[in-house]
Amino acid sequence: MRGDPVSPYGSLLAATDFSLAARAALEAALRLAPNATTRLLHAHSVPFRFLLGGESRRSLLHAERRRQRETAETDMATFLGGLETRLAGAERIFVEDAPEAAIRRTLATEPADLLAVGTHARPRLSEALLGSVARGLMADPPCDLLAVPPPFRTAG
Repeated sequence: MRGDPVSPYGSLLAATDFSLAARAALEAALRLAPNATTRLLHAHSVPFRFLLGGESRRSLLHAERRRQRETAETDMATFLGGLETRLAGAERIFVEDAPEAAIRRTLATEPADLLAVGTHARPRLSEALLGSVARGLMADPPCDLLAVPPPFRTAG
């Protein structure tokens, strides 16, 4: 965000990888948009999915998808610790896709006024090689974007 919103935010999409940065982004967005309809999005992928192709391996792929969904639901509950009451009616979206693609597809089908994402401090080389969801979204934001770094922690 580069300035104040023109009107109050009515809808919020908070993308999460269950990190401290994602939690900080969610909390900041809830302060900015306390009355917004909130949706929570978590994108994941099945590792080595290409190895699970073919008829004989479909049951393995199905089992892995189910396991990942159950893990994501448990992780979401932990991630939301202390916010359950505030987010009781929030839609929880779990998608098998790359994070940025999942965010853009979700917003294309059901737009939001504000998108909240956490950023992660990474060395420039790995950022150049791996890319960054927040950086990709900042290059072409689909709506107002709130990108929040993880909270600063002091040693000791």
